[in-house]
Amino acid sequence: MLRKCTKKDEKAILEYLQAEYCYNLLMIADVVNYGFGSRTQRVYCHEEDGEIRAVFLCFYKALHIYSQSGQVDREDVVSLVDEYSPDYIVAKEEILKKTQRLLSGFEHCQEEIYLLQSEEKLFPDGAGVESVCDKSFGEIVDFMKVADRDKRFYTSRRVMKERYEYGFTKHYVFRCDGKIVAHGNVAASTEKIVLIDNVAAKSGFRDSQCNEKIISCMAREALAEGKEVCCFLDQKADKKRYQKLGFQYYGTWDRLVARRRPQERATYISIYNWLREDIVSGIYQTDSLMPSENVLSEKYNVSRNTLRQALTLLNTEGYIRKQQGKGSIVTYNAKKKTRFYNYLKDDALEEVVKVEYELGEDVSTWCPRKSYIGEVDGEVLCSRVSYYGKEELMGMSFVQIPVHILRIYGVDLDSPEEIRDFISRGIYYLGAGAELVIEPFEASERISERFGVQTGTSLLNIDQKLYDGCHRLLGIIRYYFRGGKYRIHYER
Repeated sequence: MLRKCTKKDEKAILEYLQAEYCYNLLMIADVVNYGFGSRTQRVYCHEEDGEIRAVFLCFYKALHIYSQSGQVDREDVVSLVDEYSPDYIVAKEEILKKTQRLLSGFEHCQEEIYLLQSEEKLFPDGAGVESVCDKSFGEIVDFMKVADRDKRFYTSRRVMKERYEYGFTKHYVFRCDGKIVAHGNVAASTEKIVLIDNVAAKSGFRDSQCNEKIISCMAREALAEGKEVCCFLDQKADKKRYQKLGFQYYGTWDRLVARRRPQERATYISIYNWLREDIVSGIYQTDSLMPSENVLSEKYNVSRNTLRQALTLLNTEGYIRKQQGKGSIVTYNAKKKTRFYNYLKDDALEEVVKVEYELGEDVSTWCPRKSYIGEVDGEVLCSRVSYYGKEELMGMSFVQIPVHILRIYGVDLDSPEEIRDFISRGIYYLGAGAELVIEPFEASERISERFGVQTGTSLLNIDQKLYDGCHRLLGIIRYYFRGGKYRIHYER
């Protein structure tokens, strides 16, 4: 059974991961550093007969998987991918080969792990290498934009800055005429080992040995603390450089990388989602004044024009209020339910362990009454969503969403993951108004077959029409609840 882990599971999780310490360095470091209550990560395990069979770590947009047996439950993987829509899935090769067959839209990549075997070949000193202070962090971000780092993990401005501020990573640079020409960082560190990552030099300085000096400086500092040193490499030139410094091949580190469309979604939608997440999670408190546009555009690494589009949408949806002469004031109140939510996930009396999505052109034959979607001209996306407890189906919903709504909110129509994310979460975040009909009904032959109950059994049914802040119909959701599995709350 897949379950979410808490602080009480930390010892068991770490003992399980330490069976292959080097492979699981990032997972171990993130469990220790971020714990189990962070908004940036979630830890899950699959248990059988009280024993851990696999560990899953969802960190930002990466899903890390480890199993000592090399076997994972396919439903666990599909469920977590549906929930988090990761950009990366990381695991050992035998797991990823099976995982890739379950998913679409991912490409397989492989890096080699190198472990420092001898310090004799390291450069004797770190002359010219400096550790970065907070004031220099913006320079690193600008440098990384021109460095060839598109195949690395934690290189987004947000992730880099958060990890730096939390003290989980260290950055080192080499300068020429006051400007950064080479950079490297310790991406993860535990009591036993450190990971060197993102070592790159500006064009024209790649043969000046500044990379080697940065690597040697980081390695010697780790050795002085009694730790081993490793790195993950995929470039031939990098492998030669590290081998000359005393690193030797240890094994492979595999990942699945989500394919990107040639044209990405509108930038302001991404910033809107990011700001909304920070507001809902409490980074910006209710009734507080948000930072100025200059500060926000710098923090989120976007132009002021893009930021204003995102703020306008947040204002429309009721998360903030723009006040002339003052700025943006947070109006979202987490303690008072002002947003809509998914009854089938949030009102269940037992844990929902699996969610299945079936995307199709028409589910109207499953709806006993007339569909409200007739109000909308144009294409409609339909989906049946099934929610399972530990042993049985608990509830189902039938969702109908106008395709033009998906386009307005930047959903990639070629991405099942983004569509599922909108169905499961996005539509509820955007809901500003609703019409609701609640009534019991007798299960039809098809519904009874799905729920495993006799035809005519009394079930609860809710029909919900959700509207956004501009009074546009976001979609129609029909919920079916199995008796005894839910306690429904509703506030007008």
